Amino acid sequence: MGYVIVELGIALWGLLFHPSYLALESRTSGSALLQYLLALLLITPPAAAMGATFPLFWRGMTKSGLLAEASALPALYFTNAFGGAVGALATTFVIVPQFGLPGSLTVFWIGNIALALFVALLFLRKSANNVESLESEHTNHPAPAASFATFATIAAITGATSLVYQVIWFRMVALSLGSSQHSFEIVLAAFIFSLAMGALMLSRIDKFAQSTIAWASCAQIAMGCFAILSFAFWYLQFPWVANIVSTLSPTALGYKLFLVFSFIISLLLVFPTAFWAGMTLPLLTRSALGYGPTSVGYIYAWNTLGCMIGALIATHLLISNIGIKLTILIAGLADIVLGLYLLGLLPKTKARAKWFAVAAASSLVSIFLVQMLKEDRAVVTSGVFRHGQLADAAK
Repeated sequence: MGYVIVELGIALWGLLFHPSYLALESRTSGSALLQYLLALLLITPPAAAMGATFPLFWRGMTKSGLLAEASALPALYFTNAFGGAVGALATTFVIVPQFGLPGSLTVFWIGNIALALFVALLFLRKSANNVESLESEHTNHPAPAASFATFATIAAITGATSLVYQVIWFRMVALSLGSSQHSFEIVLAAFIFSLAMGALMLSRIDKFAQSTIAWASCAQIAMGCFAILSFAFWYLQFPWVANIVSTLSPTALGYKLFLVFSFIISLLLVFPTAFWAGMTLPLLTRSALGYGPTSVGYIYAWNTLGCMIGALIATHLLISNIGIKLTILIAGLADIVLGLYLLGLLPKTKARAKWFAVAAASSLVSIFLVQMLKEDRAVVTSGVFRHGQLADAAK
């Protein structure tokens, strides 16, 4: 029932958030430090509680026997990520315009209460039926291929690279599709939706996978290669955006169509990378299940911590000093190195040697193609999303 308590706590915070903000906001005006502390005070507690919901829900559902422990992970990651994508779009385009910010908070804290009550009734019904738990599965996990610290470190690093990619994609889209709130939410939704699709695919093929380490290695390498190639795709999409903007009429319908095309372009940009990224966390979590069911929460926490660090490093250190291209190359190479390390944990066979060769060749081809691309600053800074006109470098 820990999940139910946390959901109710989130609902209570949602109820108190707006009056608390109004009471404290006037006292922090004029001080950037106080405003930063206010943001931490108001956002950290509910965010920490939200971070606990997935591990608690998974633990409660598997401990009660409602879900199988290992096989449930990819499916739950899928539903969680897919709900995030739908929530991002619904909030921006439906709920906030309809109810405003305070009203939207009311909608969501009521939703938290409803969800908590539903899960509570689900657990109570389970207890009343006295259905036998699936605890036997807890002891059937294979011995982990590496130490728990290794899995936690990999989860943190891959979380960091994922957020580096996300920050970079936000910067990219700001130049090609604009930096409006709608553009931001569209890229965010495309990213989370792609994560969900990766987890969904894993849930479909998971039963046929003989080694989670092998799948995790493949996912990390593919993630790094496609991330590097996303830079080339971003540069090549500018003529598309120019044609779309110049074709659509400057009307309400034209803007809606532009948003639809923006989502498609964003999806094409992020999907190849985020699809594989959606597999990494479920695979790493499952690989560490031999250390006990609490490993789910720890791996999830380390991954989230890595996400936070990645966002900060990308925003305040890497992009501002070395640019988008080198930043995405560094992050992509980090994922490839992680994948090669995981590949090294597998038994020495001819198949492993072939995979090493394929991974190395794929990495080199990705880097070569991006390095061969000669991007034109006049094109990327032309503001093509405004008038549909692509700058001519010759001028």
